[in-house]
Amino acid sequence: MAQGGDAWSRVCTLIEDASQSDEEKLRLPTRAEEIFATLIAAGVVERREEAGEVEYVTTIDLPEDFALDQPLSPFLLAALELLDPESETYALDVISMVESTLDDPRQVLRAQERKARDAAIASMKADGIEYEERMERLEEVTYPKPLEELLDAAYERYCQDVPWARDFELSPKSVLRDMIETVSDFKGVRRGATASPVPRARFLRYLSDAYRVLARTVPADRLDDRLRDVIAWLGYLVRTVDSSLVDEWNSAGQAPAIAVPSMEEAVVQDRHGLTVMVKTRCSSVCAWLPRTQLVNELKQYKPAIVRGNASEIIALAGLWGLEGEAADLSRVRGVDTTDTVDAARDAAVALARYTGGAVVVSGEVDLITDGTTVAKSHGGSPLMSKITGCGCSQGGVLAVYACAADPFTAAVCGTAVYNVAGTRAAAVADAPASFKVAFIDELYRATAQDIADNRLELEEA
Repeated sequence: MAQGGDAWSRVCTLIEDASQSDEEKLRLPTRAEEIFATLIAAGVVERREEAGEVEYVTTIDLPEDFALDQPLSPFLLAALELLDPESETYALDVISMVESTLDDPRQVLRAQERKARDAAIASMKADGIEYEERMERLEEVTYPKPLEELLDAAYERYCQDVPWARDFELSPKSVLRDMIETVSDFKGVRRGATASPVPRARFLRYLSDAYRVLARTVPADRLDDRLRDVIAWLGYLVRTVDSSLVDEWNSAGQAPAIAVPSMEEAVVQDRHGLTVMVKTRCSSVCAWLPRTQLVNELKQYKPAIVRGNASEIIALAGLWGLEGEAADLSRVRGVDTTDTVDAARDAAVALARYTGGAVVVSGEVDLITDGTTVAKSHGGSPLMSKITGCGCSQGGVLAVYACAADPFTAAVCGTAVYNVAGTRAAAVADAPASFKVAFIDELYRATAQDIADNRLELEEA
């Protein structure tokens, strides 16, 4: 049709010259007629006749490689008219419409349904709903189906004008949309789907189909900046998993002499896709923002003991708005900076005075304060920083001591036992793996006298 002239005659010639069997060729003209009628009904194509000449023309801008890759792609073109391009959810809603025309990745959908049902059961238990009623209600819980009511109503009207569409089933779902909303990647969705990961090829095929429809079926004037970013990101994602799929589509119809770009060349050429991919990964890192909200909520509970490195303590004091109590919080630069223990002293004192408990600042010489007294606990080893989770696990040790003593005493003792174990482990091990084992052994061996003998300095806050 994009060539102008009598597209119907060209399609009939294409069918006659095709390599299908005669039986298959008998069905193709009927299907072609249905598709033509659908495109005309959707307003995508107009049939014009002048002086006995018939011409089919497109009424909207279509991608140069436009293709109706899915049986329900004509419905998609018509349904896009229902969306408001000014809506905040427009890009995601277009994706939901595209996904409704794709085959179901059943393992992913089963995992989504299981997650939704687990959440529903927990909610119903909290509401005191009896078991029998819970099980009855659970039958109605399924995986997310964005725009289900809108799509079902539109599809019913569409099928009245296009009866052959009833041979196919519209299936609203949220796989790609969920990946975007939760900033998930290919591996994360596969691993999280079931106890056994979703087959790589099957899930890749689903994302590939979504990419093709977004890139080749959705008209250019229906794309906004966010959809263009999604297409670039998705194409780059599919290519990095298996470049042969995208290369196959991009080279379709080209002369054999035209070489498909190598992976290295493609990465350089697709700078937009690479940029969006990097931004997406950065967004996943920024998914810690809800944890910031959680930390703010913890403020009202005034924890008995707060432990962190110097940067974390400074950042927390700033986050909780304790600048007025700290002598100098101008050095708050976030947890990614490297601050000394002494630099965090004022922030630690301010936190301790607010909570009424104790604050521990881990470092070369640990600082413990209750807002009145400052203790400095010596010992430990530089190898402790080489053990993932070593500092975090100290929180558990401090909690154990807090069960038997006031927060300040518990914090001093819990820190001292860590330093005793670190010092002794370093005497028998000089590498992280052996140090970790020795450190755990020394924690087990440490006595009350060992804790009392550990070097400790006390001063007023």
